[in-house]
Amino acid sequence: AAVMRVDNTAEIEEILKNDDIIKLHYQKASQYGSTHKNWGEVKGEDSYYDICVLLNQTTEKKYQNNKLDELAPATKSKLYVAITRARGNVYLVDEKVAIKLLENRL
Repeated sequence: AAVMRVDNTAEIEEILKNDDIIKLHYQKASQYGSTHKNWGEVKGEDSYYDICVLLNQTTEKKYQNNKLDELAPATKSKLYVAITRARGNVYLVDEKVAIKLLENRL
């Protein structure tokens, strides 16, 4: 199992299409379908193999600058919950890119 950054649009599209990979958003996940949940919503759940954590704008910026430790405590806690749900791989994706791809499909 590994945590990996995915920037390639084709790879992101494959992850989004794969219903076996749960997609975790910071908020408003329900508008994207049943395989989408909010970071904090999955606390205590451990039935996921691979997951995709969509990084909102603030978290994405901190991630790029290697400053995740500067996130607000509640955000950091939810991100930790999201990342630790996977028994397999964790794919980190910029939420802006993912939402653009999702909206193109609707």
